[in-house]
Amino acid sequence: RCQGCWPLAVRFGFIFAINHTGINYEVPSFDVFREVAQIFDKGFQDILRSFPSEVLARGVDEFAFDAIQGNIFDMSAHSGFDTVESVEPNSKADRSNSKARRTRKTTDPLFNSGTRPGEGMTWWQIVAGKRRDVKLAVLRALAANEQTLFGLDVENGLEDFVAAVVSAFFDNDLFHSVRRFLTSARGSFGLGISCSLDAGRQMVVAARGQTISVAFYPKLGLVLYGSEQAAVKAGLGFKAPPGTTSEVYNQNLGPAMRLDLDDLGGEITLIDWGKEKLQLAPKEAQLRRNVVMNGAVTMVSAHEEVSVGVDRFQERLVPLEDNPLMLPLPEPCKDVVKRDIDDIPRILHDIQEDWKE
Repeated sequence: RCQGCWPLAVRFGFIFAINHTGINYEVPSFDVFREVAQIFDKGFQDILRSFPSEVLARGVDEFAFDAIQGNIFDMSAHSGFDTVESVEPNSKADRSNSKARRTRKTTDPLFNSGTRPGEGMTWWQIVAGKRRDVKLAVLRALAANEQTLFGLDVENGLEDFVAAVVSAFFDNDLFHSVRRFLTSARGSFGLGISCSLDAGRQMVVAARGQTISVAFYPKLGLVLYGSEQAAVKAGLGFKAPPGTTSEVYNQNLGPAMRLDLDDLGGEITLIDWGKEKLQLAPKEAQLRRNVVMNGAVTMVSAHEEVSVGVDRFQERLVPLEDNPLMLPLPEPCKDVVKRDIDDIPRILHDIQEDWKE
């Protein structure tokens, strides 16, 4: 997970974009990665300075931070730029002119490379469209100083290394990183993954050969995940604190639901509850987004092998409330451990009877 951090992206490039001999190669200290990252950061800052005057007025450093946070900027304020809303025909009369309006050229230096973001795009998405310019800026700086990186030059893998670092900086968010990890991983997994950089807004759960379930409790504002279906029923019976929501409002939220990930074909699911617009790497941007919890949570799933109906998200949800097929939670007791021990003879008896049948 190195999106937005050049030193981490450089380390990623060193490990994955360089052909090392064997697995016992020497890894430089993180200070070395920081030093190399300054070259990439300078190229990145140079590209940012070519952006509109609104950016310069706020300061490049503040803009870079804001971009990484995903704050949305209204591009319709720039002359010569058409937003998606402005070019989409709203009537039959508009449709006749839509083609000409879509091909209108812009004089804004931000879009010299042909990037045409639409209304509501984040600054980070706009900046990510300039990755080619960042890559070229870094390569030009290295060529001007006749500088090599980790023994690489233009004829020996330098361009591939720079491209890998730039891509990692822009694309390697939590979701993309987990997908990359599982592509090369072997074995069965039931994972719940978070990162300190994104812990306040998202996490990823993944299932391959092991079960993972996610339960949504819209009336409680609660999301649970676990490897056992019964475990995520823990929210049943709880009530929202008095005065938090009205009874009428709660009735409109619907029952608690459970989603069982596809452990047979393999499934990786992003759970995002951030207030800012969810932005994904290009590889994941085309995946279907499903909204749950009355719009508070967005889920994006990637299937390794499709063994369930990918487009039937709602049909995969299992009601946990008002469902006659759902076993209720056991009655609460003071000593749960004692109850489990007392249940052992009954459970063993049930197993033996089941084998007889």
